[in-house]
Amino acid sequence: MRAGCGIIAALLFLLAAPLYAEEKNPEKPAKPWHELADGDRVVFIGGTFIEREGNYGWLETLLTVANAPKKVTFRNLGWSGDTVWGESRAYFGKPPEGYKNLLALVTELKPTVIYLNYGNNEAHAGEAGLVDFTKQYNKLLDDLTKIGNPRIIVIAPLPYEAGFSGFDPAEYNKKLEQYQNVIKQTAEGRNLGFITWADLEPFPNTLTIDGQHYDSKGYYLMWQRRCDNLLAGPTKEEINKIKELVLAKNELFFHRWRPANTTYLTGFRKHEQGQNAKEIAQFDPLVAAKEEEIWKVIATKSEATKPSGEQK
Repeated sequence: MRAGCGIIAALLFLLAAPLYAEEKNPEKPAKPWHELADGDRVVFIGGTFIEREGNYGWLETLLTVANAPKKVTFRNLGWSGDTVWGESRAYFGKPPEGYKNLLALVTELKPTVIYLNYGNNEAHAGEAGLVDFTKQYNKLLDDLTKIGNPRIIVIAPLPYEAGFSGFDPAEYNKKLEQYQNVIKQTAEGRNLGFITWADLEPFPNTLTIDGQHYDSKGYYLMWQRRCDNLLAGPTKEEINKIKELVLAKNELFFHRWRPANTTYLTGFRKHEQGQNAKEIAQFDPLVAAKEEEIWKVIATKSEATKPSGEQK
């Protein structure tokens, strides 16, 4: 048994090693994960946690406020149930097509910064799936790096919560810990930004609706504690306004990259309504207009007031 574990550990070490990596310089600390540059194009990639971030908007609001008055764009490519193989993105095709679709979208968006969150779905496979996951995780990082060499920040997958009737997360969380360790080692080996939750103090109340999926308040409290005072800057009212505009922009962009009836517009039935696909691009100026509104709000010079609790 121990010999088997040693072989697996060795394989994971080799798979986690990047094909290329920047030499770490202790005298030149990495840029904080939340620090962005004027003109950055940020893309969020992942499964359910990232997709629902687009619905709640707290991370994007935080990053917008923390980097004010810089003009940064954000695009959310989260897809519920997705994995490092892009399985949820394949529509009616096979998983490799979903992965190809993901890379095509990222290429189109030309990100300078990517926030990446995978591992929650894959962890259900436990130790038996670690080698395949590690290999594919590194392949994804390699392929994303080839798209303009963006700065990549890895978000660790979150454990499930206890406190729900008939739901015991203990066994799953043991599996997840192995994946968290691989992701952490991979991020460190590649000198990538890394956001961990392991060092946070326990919360007095649950943050999820079912032990697995965080609600808006859960997202807010997690990011608030992770980021301490980074929400300082605009007033409470301005922060609420930014979040409102972020959500409106995210909805417009969602319809841009995941339009309804895509089977008819660009899929295997496009011979029926494919002529209407040209209208998809009409969302672009609407998204840009919302961003201009956001930048107008963050350009104001206001006294900092951190919001308390859940926001609308």
